[in-house]
Amino acid sequence: MNFTRKSAVLIAVGVSAITTILALSTADAPSPLVYVTKPLATLLLVLLALTTHNPIATSYRWLIVGGLLASVVGDILLMLPSDRFI
Repeated sequence: MNFTRKSAVLIAVGVSAITTILALSTADAPSPLVYVTKPLATLLLVLLALTTHNPIATSYRWLIVGGLLASVVGDILLMLPSDRFI
């Protein structure tokens, strides 16, 4: 099995997502772990998009990265204690 950087990032995304789901499902209030793992999964996807060789088009790559970064900002704003989102 050829273990590449892409494989490592995909495994890290999965671990981060599963950790977030478990942390959210086992507590009434979000644990501090969620504040790290929820944005981390998306940031790792950004890393994956940036390091992909031979993208379909460079402009497409940047649109995907921009959308993922906007998603990270939205996740962080939604996790704030007071409703500061919109």
